[in-house]
Amino acid sequence: MRRTNTSIILTTMVLLVLSACNLGGNPEGADGNNADTPADSNNGDSGAPVTISFAVQEFERATYNPLVEQFNTDNPDIRVQLVSIDELYEFGGGSFDPSDYARSIVSGADVANLFSVDASAIEAGLFTDLTPLIDADTSFDRDDFYPGAFGPVSQGNSVYMLPSTMQVNLISYNKDLWAANGLPEPDLNWTWSDMIAAAEQLAQTRGDEVDVYGLLEFGGGFLFLLSALSENGINLLQTPAEDIQLDDPVVIATLEQVKALADSGAIFAEDVATSFDELPNLVLDQRAGMWSPDILSFGQEPAEPTFEVGTLPHPNTQSALFGRSASGFVMSSGTQYPEQSWRWLTFISQQNIDSAFQQGNIISVIPARRSIAEQTGYWDDIDEETARVIQTVVEQPAEPVSIDFQNITNLFEVLNTAVTNVTNDEQDPDQALREAQASFEESVAEIALTPQPTPDTGPVVVSTPVADIAPEGATTITFSTLTSFGGAGDIRALARTFNENNPDLFVEITTPDFSGGGGVNLENVAAGADCFSWWGAPGTNEFTATLDLQPLIDADATFERDDYPAGLLTPFQQGDGLYGLPYTVNFRTLYYEQEMFEAAGLESPNADWTLDDFLNAAQQLTSGSGSNEQYGYAAGSSQTQDLEYFVNQLGAEITTNNNTQPNFTDPSVIEATKFYVDLVSEFSPHEKLSGYTNDGWENETFQLISDGRVGMWLDTFNITASGIADATIASAPPPLPSGSIDTNSIDLTGLYISAQAADTNACWRWINYLSQDTTNLEGNYPARTSVAESDAFAAEASPGAVAVYAAYREALNQTDSVSNQNEFDPERVVVENYWYYRAVDRAIQGEDLERELTEAQELTEDYLTCRQADTDAHTCATQVDPDYDGFLQPSQEETSDE
Repeated sequence: MRRTNTSIILTTMVLLVLSACNLGGNPEGADGNNADTPADSNNGDSGAPVTISFAVQEFERATYNPLVEQFNTDNPDIRVQLVSIDELYEFGGGSFDPSDYARSIVSGADVANLFSVDASAIEAGLFTDLTPLIDADTSFDRDDFYPGAFGPVSQGNSVYMLPSTMQVNLISYNKDLWAANGLPEPDLNWTWSDMIAAAEQLAQTRGDEVDVYGLLEFGGGFLFLLSALSENGINLLQTPAEDIQLDDPVVIATLEQVKALADSGAIFAEDVATSFDELPNLVLDQRAGMWSPDILSFGQEPAEPTFEVGTLPHPNTQSALFGRSASGFVMSSGTQYPEQSWRWLTFISQQNIDSAFQQGNIISVIPARRSIAEQTGYWDDIDEETARVIQTVVEQPAEPVSIDFQNITNLFEVLNTAVTNVTNDEQDPDQALREAQASFEESVAEIALTPQPTPDTGPVVVSTPVADIAPEGATTITFSTLTSFGGAGDIRALARTFNENNPDLFVEITTPDFSGGGGVNLENVAAGADCFSWWGAPGTNEFTATLDLQPLIDADATFERDDYPAGLLTPFQQGDGLYGLPYTVNFRTLYYEQEMFEAAGLESPNADWTLDDFLNAAQQLTSGSGSNEQYGYAAGSSQTQDLEYFVNQLGAEITTNNNTQPNFTDPSVIEATKFYVDLVSEFSPHEKLSGYTNDGWENETFQLISDGRVGMWLDTFNITASGIADATIASAPPPLPSGSIDTNSIDLTGLYISAQAADTNACWRWINYLSQDTTNLEGNYPARTSVAESDAFAAEASPGAVAVYAAYREALNQTDSVSNQNEFDPERVVVENYWYYRAVDRAIQGEDLERELTEAQELTEDYLTCRQADTDAHTCATQVDPDYDGFLQPSQEETSDE
């Protein structure tokens, strides 16, 4: 059973609905930082402050740090120490069990900030019942909480979390469309049947085309099927795996209903992975009668409709999918300091927690305390009708949700495949669900044969947090890093090892704080830390924020600059200076399905492959038809980046003069572009070029790869050995030119010392040490050759990854430079590639390529002429082409004029 990006998207989607977005993982265990070390029970008797630990996500540390300092100052008998949840639980590997997750957290912290409380964790006795503490605290105002806030975090009369926010599930609707279709004024007590009837009446079609969808929700037909099944008495998310029968007549009948509703346009049932991009535009273009309001809160900027919007409670509020949830603060049942923990818990529950990474105006997330809602102005931005609906919902009772996560990823995958095949007319419901049941049973059997750790059912004991305090006399430096989800534990462990081996230094790990303004950029990070890591090389105007490392390199006889491929160093150079070290790198990699190669009698790809070899393999790997069709090639992520890769490999340049002039009609560009058009048209599942317009991104590749139906694909994401569930996937270098390597083939991160660092030598010792490690790569390649060729990296990397690095190393040592992705000159007018991409898109759909490229050349030249007059980019784009649908955004002046 394959698990790839589609499975992750599906699982993440439902967990986001449940406010419990933590995918798979394992407790840190005996080797972890905080494991099996009981808290010192004598702290309170020694006269020293009692230390209690508070667990938060790594990205929340910057938010909570000032609050911890304030509390510690005001309460000298207590010392709160932050602990990263990333260190207590290893995300990403294995299946997710909410009880195991909770046990890991409450074994490493006295108090924790959690997305939700799971009923199984409550039943396991992992959380302290807060009711006695609430009753004993005369200053605690329970009436400050909305009446429904405690429902999702309670069992019986026991309260297991002080909620900070509640997630209420709503439906927005277009009042104009509602009235135009003669629908009666909706009732707040409407039912599931009422919603379906309204969706059917709102839907408008022309032949096979849907003009207006009745109902849009994330996940389309897949999540709708789960909701409809819960209405029919089958809650798959809470059913033990051995009792799940996907070919049950009720499930078949429900999928038939989903198919009928999708065909009529009553629901949007396209592939789950396309929904995130496409749904907001459908709402704004008045092509949706009803939708989840959070749809408009995702994306670059939350959008405001130009029509009147109504709000209703979701009628499926009692299911595991749409039931109300709450996030907030729990106390470990193993804490030895309940009174001190309670003081901290009540303090933090009264604060307005404003995260720099919080999404915009998501009306479905409401503060649990009335005082916080008023303080933050939550109700000020909501119309009276919506406020009335939300107040009605939060008054209703709710219960904690318990889900069987053991087999949830495989369940989502097989169900999504079934829904997709049925709604695309590739299978009937009965056949699709029979196959889904067989696949699911196979996955359950595989899990049953996999040795599972013995569950820990003993009492919880909170471990003593490692004191991240500099020893007396040590020089302290701050290192700021933006890690991926779950990566902070590795970097903190590295810092502790470094600190232990270098007692004269103390590295304090921090995360960037962007809440003060200034933007998410290198300069802002450099201003708040002595040294740091960052995505990519410095931009043109950012070199002054970083220190020139060349003098430190010259003074360090142990450092070998030649340990880096020459092409990776040049983006960090300015003049004779080197203003950062490349830390990790990701290369455009050729992934392939070994079983398909073996079945076709083809040798595996290797570093000597040419584009002709690639094309030949794509041709031989393409076979079959319908749901059994296999494809030689598909774009693993961005089609436009793949297009530019192939054009570059064939020696053509779509722009000239430093990206200031289009070169679309050059014979070499026409020939190279034709190579890609033919490849896509003949040997891939893609029927168009996606990723260059606001219409969304075509993601069907994920599911096809998961099904083993794609022979080769390109991607810049390095799949580590531990991340490959399907052992038949391997990697190889793509065909590489002898000249320069295009920007889209390389993703870099860098290590820097701030220009204002207090101790540059201390920072140099740390980043030099960090650059030699393999445990914090987060799925990337190490930039240093000695590390990339080490046994430690080979043990972690996917099959073929070492060969990929070797091939790129040779190419990078032959090239002058890798383009700097962050280099930007605001005074330079550059080519907008939209019309080139559109020409390729039209050619894939059958239009004449040369004619389309000629038109693209002319439109782009007209656009550049307009831009030379200092006219706004979006204005120029729409002036030369009223149908422009690219990513250029209107300026503030243009928006205000509208």
